Amino acid sequence: MQLQSPRQVAIEVQKAGRTVKQVPVKVAEASELSSKLDAVVAGLVKDLGAVPSAALIHPKSGTSYGDLVGVMDVLRKNQVV
Repeated sequence: MQLQSPRQVAIEVQKAGRTVKQVPVKVAEASELSSKLDAVVAGLVKDLGAVPSAALIHPKSGTSYGDLVGVMDVLRKNQVV
């Protein structure tokens, strides 16, 4: 998962070291990111049929601590730890 801006996240799903799916998440307002990201992650978990065992987050320089914590909260809510 790469935090590209306060309004954009790129999710890359890997299995056995190979990328199997890439999902860009873009929103008009930064306040909408958590809810949109929650829906996308929940959909990915449903599509995969299992909860991913780990997530790696790559914040860009300048990413606020609040944005990073918001993304981690969404992952924790969907049991990706």
